[in-house]
Amino acid sequence: MADNALEGLPADSPFAQSLLGPYREALALIEQGDRAPVRGRKECEAAAEAGEPAAVRVGHPADLVDHTFDRVIFGGFVNGFIPTRSMVDEGTLVGSARERALNDDRSLLRLVRERTAERLVLTGFATCPLEAAEQLKLAIARIQLKNGQRLCTIEPSIYLPEMLGPTSSATIE
Repeated sequence: MADNALEGLPADSPFAQSLLGPYREALALIEQGDRAPVRGRKECEAAAEAGEPAAVRVGHPADLVDHTFDRVIFGGFVNGFIPTRSMVDEGTLVGSARERALNDDRSLLRLVRERTAERLVLTGFATCPLEAAEQLKLAIARIQLKNGQRLCTIEPSIYLPEMLGPTSSATIE
């Protein structure tokens, strides 16, 4: 794979380009480790139980229950992923349903903070094609036409200030 592209995404896509920086940093963080192989969830758990060196684990934030990691990279920290689009769109989710969703999100984010031992990196992107934004159910802040392509402006998660609070070790990239 070329250094200026991500597999499965067009190299000239602004969306792909916005992901390359965090992707390269994640690779660099992995390289700094003991070069342990990338493993799946079951393999990571078995390796941890056997006392083997650390590995890279990819999963949902809820997978952090009962596990603590030195570095956690939270990809896609944008409105639409966390919180869901229905939380961002005024009037879609109201009353007690909205409160439950807010509490669920905050519990998940608290878990992420508590289960990160050294460094939490929050990644996101500012633009993506309209078709991709709709498929991913992202919260679209603005749509504009650039070079014949309909691009959406995607905003960072509404929870970003909470994650970057005064006692946080999180960074956004």
